[in-house]
Amino acid sequence: MAVSCVYRSRQLDSAFRRLALVTARATVEQVIATRRWNAGMGGVYVPVEKGAVPNPFLEDPVRDLTSMEGIALTKVNPAYMTRLVAETLQKGHGVQLHLTSLRPLNPGNSPDGWETGALTSFENGAIEASTVETRAGQQGSEEIFRYMSPLKTDQPCLGCHAKQGYTLGSNRGGVGVTFSFQPYAEARREFQMQILLTHFLAFLIAASALVLLAFLVDSER
Repeated sequence: MAVSCVYRSRQLDSAFRRLALVTARATVEQVIATRRWNAGMGGVYVPVEKGAVPNPFLEDPVRDLTSMEGIALTKVNPAYMTRLVAETLQKGHGVQLHLTSLRPLNPGNSPDGWETGALTSFENGAIEASTVETRAGQQGSEEIFRYMSPLKTDQPCLGCHAKQGYTLGSNRGGVGVTFSFQPYAEARREFQMQILLTHFLAFLIAASALVLLAFLVDSER
């Protein structure tokens, strides 16, 4: 019973990690698809008055324009757009996006220790990286899920990144997503309690049956 209980609990833990992994993959795939659309358009212009300040790391002679109506516009490239989307996601849903690279144009996009390991693994052929970490939060420690997918160099990306030595199809960084694993952990604990209770009841029934059988055998003697 003990072996069965431990085995089922580990299976359950693996299942919830896979569920979080599916969520993370879907989030990153949407970000990458949006970036490709932006790159294919050559960037998009947005009003500066809406809060998008000119990107100091975008070298483009037409980065800033003024419309015929006198509205100041600035070009938002894929990397900048990812940062703006990340700010919206973090404020509204607590989901953190991070575009990073071993050779970032923006020093603010430098990788941390785990991200550096993930990016290095991509150079060696890995297709993704994920982990569950424990961090200190406002209400004590909490589990978080981290995921990263490699970022391939598409043709539109070469306009800015060819000077860094990247070629078509090469890995030039990664898109990472971080979110709370607590909802998954809480659901996992509920199922684990059910597993523990079920096995405990099965143990009591089996033990009671053995005691009764032993009593009947002893009485017949």
